Amino acid sequence: MKKVLLLSAVAAMSAAAVNAIEPQVLENVTINRLSPDGHIGVSDMYGAVTIFDFANDVTYEYGMDETTGASYATGNGNSISSTGIVVGSFGDTTPAYWENGEWKMLPVGEVNGVYCANGVSADGSVICGYVPSATTGETLYLPAIWTRNADGTYGDYKILPYPTKDFTGRAPQNILAICVSDDGKTVAGQVVDYQGFMIQPIVFRLNDKDEWEYELIHPELINVSNTEFPEWKDEPYNPDPKDFMTPENKEAYEEAYQVYVDSWYDETLKPNPADYMTPEEIAAFNEAADIYNEWVALVGEMSLAIQDLQDNGAAMFEQNNVFLSANGKYYATTACLFEPSEDGWPVEKYVPYLFDLETNEYKQYPYDSNIVTSFVSDNGDLLAATKMDMWTVAPTQGYILKKGEDAFMPLVDYLAYSPATVDWMKENMSHDGVATGEYDEEGSLILEDNYMITGVPTASSDMSIIATWTKSDLWDIENWEKPAAYSYLLTPGLNPTGIALPVGGANLAIAIVDGAIMLNGDAASVAVYDLNGRLVMNVANPGTKVETTLASGFYIVKAVAANGDAVTVKAAL
Repeated sequence: MKKVLLLSAVAAMSAAAVNAIEPQVLENVTINRLSPDGHIGVSDMYGAVTIFDFANDVTYEYGMDETTGASYATGNGNSISSTGIVVGSFGDTTPAYWENGEWKMLPVGEVNGVYCANGVSADGSVICGYVPSATTGETLYLPAIWTRNADGTYGDYKILPYPTKDFTGRAPQNILAICVSDDGKTVAGQVVDYQGFMIQPIVFRLNDKDEWEYELIHPELINVSNTEFPEWKDEPYNPDPKDFMTPENKEAYEEAYQVYVDSWYDETLKPNPADYMTPEEIAAFNEAADIYNEWVALVGEMSLAIQDLQDNGAAMFEQNNVFLSANGKYYATTACLFEPSEDGWPVEKYVPYLFDLETNEYKQYPYDSNIVTSFVSDNGDLLAATKMDMWTVAPTQGYILKKGEDAFMPLVDYLAYSPATVDWMKENMSHDGVATGEYDEEGSLILEDNYMITGVPTASSDMSIIATWTKSDLWDIENWEKPAAYSYLLTPGLNPTGIALPVGGANLAIAIVDGAIMLNGDAASVAVYDLNGRLVMNVANPGTKVETTLASGFYIVKAVAANGDAVTVKAAL
């Protein structure tokens, strides 16, 4: 079912009015993806897909199909193109895409199973996802792409090359294609191991010969001990004693067993299969049982080896938590690491990872708090949020992880370069009665008023438009009439040239925008020094914006709060 709503009284806007996108509060939706230009967003919540065309102030709602009972779902990757295509699936078996207000189905093969479209290139020419394998008993899902034809339709899917063995030497359970770069030449995915627990990041690239090839991304993060696994054997026949009996003896055994069942399992009446078998039949059964038991022992050996890797710091990457920068350079994800504790039980820590696909370098961020990746920009900056789990009553909060830095910067502090955005956030993203996860001496949750919740952030490619979402049942335990979720659209504009974190109790941040010094917080003074340390400008009680008339170049800007704490940034003025 489709429902089209207008976000304002204006049904459409001209292209010249696109830049007039305003900050918005949207209730009962979770906007988790934006198009590369930020003009389109999608929410996928409780079986309902909502597509927002912010540039034209129109939204489309799709619920359960009244005929089939199936629902649409959006892809797990960069599911929106710059041309207004949204990719996903219809029900469990049909890959689909949305364009110009209409859902259309992508071609599928003769193999029955789950098909899904996850990501789409900026111009919509390439869609990536996964399709069912035609080989029974091996890998279930394989990575695939659909390519757009000149007439606007999509051709049959093409399966990408893939590894036939996981790090243990067994067939992977699934191989997924999740995100695709703007130019459609790089696809980010995951290899799910045989048991479905360990996930290996993988990248597929279109080379100069117009051929796809794959590369496993830092496999040593999985096999941290460089373990040599024993040669794997497929599961053999699991012998049943009845299969070795003559038809007459089998019938007699089954009659005796039924008497045992009818007696409510009186153990004195339970028949022994060996009493219905000849010595030769018993020997044949034991031979088959020995073969099967050897395989069971092999399974146990493999499982212990995998557990040893986990105990020694193997990265347990999160399934479907894959983000590819629009330029195809950075692959970002999250891993769960197990940290030893005093009571002997390992503690889970969720850690962002950033892989540079050009240099093959990677960054594992510190895990002093549980942070989960939600976006990566073209320059390697990550957006992330605190980990949601079923045991904690607390709101999710958004962060930015600047490439090359170790500190998690709260999203609101990063946006200090846009004071109007921060003021809007304070006014519209603050709630009363928020359970922050802290308890009083009596064991009751402490509720805070006027508490800002920044949620889980995503962004346009240049991060000039940011969307966040939060589910209220994570933090609002008293108001049952509240919206189930909130989404916020922020329009701070382009990234600043420099920004400094608050320190101590200063509650003060600096950003440089178009040569002006922007201040978030109460600054008692701001001073500017050249790179030789000479004071070239000093302003008392500067407010939120200080214009400068200095010659263009790099300077040191220092702001001091009333309590004496200071923040400093090196930036171009």
